[in-house]
Formats: sequence, C-alpha cells, structure tokens
Amino acid sequence: MLEQAHALAAELRAAGIRVKLDDRDHVRPGAKFFEWELKGAPIRVELGERELARGEVSVARRDREPRELVFLDRLAERLQAMLGEIHQELFDRAAAHLADNTRSFDDRTELVEYLKAGSGFAVAAWCGSPACEAAIKAETSATLRCLALEPEDPGAPCPVCGRPGVETATWGQAY
Repeated sequence: MLEQAHALAAELRAAGIRVKLDDRDHVRPGAKFFEWELKGAPIRVELGERELARGEVSVARRDREPRELVFLDRLAERLQAMLGEIHQELFDRAAAHLADNTRSFDDRTELVEYLKAGSGFAVAAWCGSPACEAAIKAETSATLRCLALEPEDPGAPCPVCGRPGVETATWGQAY
C-alpha cells in the first residue's frame, strides 16, 4: 500500500499539485488528520486497502464535513477543481468581508469615531500632508493602509484640513 501511496503522490506532483505524504506508521490516523488540519492543509487524501481495491480514494476538504470518494484515474483533475473552488470561496469571502467593513467619509468627526472603534477601513480624500496623517494617527492610532492608484473623487476636501484632496486614502487600525 505504501508503494501505491508514493506512486500516487508522484502522479499528483507531476500534475502540479503540492503533496506531503505522511507515511509515519507510529502515528494514528486521527492524530495525523488533526496535525495536518492545524497546519492548514486544504485537502486530505486518505488511502485504504478496500478503497484502493475498488480503484478509489477518500478525499476530505478541511472546510467541509462530508468526504467524497474519487476514482484514482480522476483524482488529479478532481483535486485541481477542489483547490480552485477553495481558492474562489476564500477570495469571495475576503472580498465580501472587505466590502462589509469599508466605509467612505468626508467628515472628520465621523472618520475619527469610526477609526477609534476599530470597525474596519475608512476611505477618505487626503491632501497628502504629513501633518493631516499625523493628526489622524494621534487621535485614533490608525494609519494609512493604502493609497488608490487613481483618486476616486479628485479634489474632494480632506476631512482633516479641508484642502482639496490629491489622494484617496484608506485608513485602518494595525492589529
């Protein structure tokens, strides 16, 4: 069975999938599963004698409960699809979280209150002055996280000093 596991790992590597074969025989399967889940492995492929006799393996996603049986001849294709699904789901969740936790401001008082609460990212016009940046940091401990490549509303007033903004700045708390 170990020979088949090494051959399968080599086949998956040839298909461009990173593989770590845990062939330690002194560690029980449950402990291995837990260890690799803690390390962040997104997918676990389990080989068993009965499954291999039928030409299939058990595949478990870290973020889903039910396992699925996959035929050996379709394993690389299925794993690539699963990795793509996991990537897309993580990206969509992160994009939704960012959108839900980002607000635009043009009023200094609201900007300061939001940043003091540490609720998320605050987007505002910024005049580019280090003094305005320092004033917000002193009041809220928030710092500039990024500057937009293209200002969203060129010339909108800086909420700190009222001068026309030359940048669209995103402010946030460091964790």
